Amino acid sequence: MVSKRRHGLPLLVPRCFPVKVPLKLGGVAKSLRLPRTKVESLENRWTAWFLKLFLWFFGLSFRLFPELRKNIEDFEAQYVFKTRDGGVEESAIFKKDGNRGPVMVRKDKPVDNPNVTVVFKDADVLKRYLYSLAGQDILQLILNDDVQLDGNWNYVCKLLFMIRQLHFRVGLQE
Repeated sequence: MVSKRRHGLPLLVPRCFPVKVPLKLGGVAKSLRLPRTKVESLENRWTAWFLKLFLWFFGLSFRLFPELRKNIEDFEAQYVFKTRDGGVEESAIFKKDGNRGPVMVRKDKPVDNPNVTVVFKDADVLKRYLYSLAGQDILQLILNDDVQLDGNWNYVCKLLFMIRQLHFRVGLQE
């Protein structure tokens, strides 16, 4: 698909990742004779990779777009994203980095004493949320018991605001 927008690459990225991973389907798992724990392990790895890609792109956007960098000039926070079963665990750290200014750094493991911990019910809920790139209302996920938030709600709102700004900047929303 060719996009007429100025920044077409982010439009193509979500299309590469289906909402449902084929190995989650019972028929494919049965034909491959995979045990349920193996299928869940593959689902967790797939989702962890997708979360890493999203956080990498999100951190890169602060370097590419000075308008977005203004949102994190005096902002220092630590976020942990994980699933209830512990299969997916990632961290995002917003900090000042000397001469480079404010940056977002991604870590593979949870950090100690985060400002916010976002615990998703399972890898499928996390993947669906990332696929929509935070387009779904977080309050609806909380009411459905798909997400549990621990920490300061102001930091959650700040993160969602920055994701929305990224949407507008790259042309995903108008």
